[in-house]
Amino acid sequence: MFAWLLKPRPYPAFALLAIIIGIFGFALPRKVGIVFFAIGAILLFTFIRSLMIDLSIGREGVTAFGRVTSIEHTGEPWTVHFTFTDASGAVHQQTFDIWDAKEASQYAEGSSVKIRYHPRYPDDVWRWLE
Repeated sequence: MFAWLLKPRPYPAFALLAIIIGIFGFALPRKVGIVFFAIGAILLFTFIRSLMIDLSIGREGVTAFGRVTSIEHTGEPWTVHFTFTDASGAVHQQTFDIWDAKEASQYAEGSSVKIRYHPRYPDDVWRWLE
C-alpha cells in the first residue's frame, strides 16, 4: 500500500531536504515538529536505501543489452530513450540524459546500449555502461 512512499530515490536533494525539515521540526510546536521529523525520516530513509541499492549493483547487478528507441534534443540535455529486457523476459523502457554533444552523437536510433540493473528494481536502479 505504501510501497511508493519507500521507493528508492537516488536524489541527494532528499537528504538535504530531510536535514532542513529536521531543523525546522525543532522550532515548531511539538505535534507539528513530530510530523516534520517523520517526513524528514522518510526522505532520509528512501535516499539511504537507494544509495545502498545503487552500491550493491556491483555485486548483485545484472548486465543487459538494450536498444535505443529515440533521441530527443530540445536544447540541453539530450534524452536517450531505450528499452531492455530483464532476466525474466519483461521489457523495460527507460530514459537517460546526456549533457555532452559529443557523447550524444555516439548514439543513434536502433543502436545497442549496455546497462547494469538491480534485479529487484530494474525500473528504478540501473547504471549506464560504456
